[in-house]
Amino acid sequence: MKLIADNIRITKESIQQALIKKDPVPIQTLAKLCAQQGAHGIDINTGPLGKDPEAAMVFFIKAVEQVTDLPLFLDTTNPV
Repeated sequence: MKLIADNIRITKESIQQALIKKDPVPIQTLAKLCAQQGAHGIDINTGPLGKDPEAAMVFFIKAVEQVTDLPLFLDTTNPV
């Protein structure tokens, strides 16, 4: 069995604010905590991003990749 952390989601206020401010620290803090707690992968759930969704997804991915080598699972409505 693999444990996939599902904590990085746009519905969390801290994650929304991180995206708005382009501040990766809250995202990275959460990703590191998930890895420390034994996650085998990180789910990034951006939901339906409004303006410039591809750039927002890149922001999330880069933020997480800077602090962990765990596999990422992209949970989005935008296949691009």
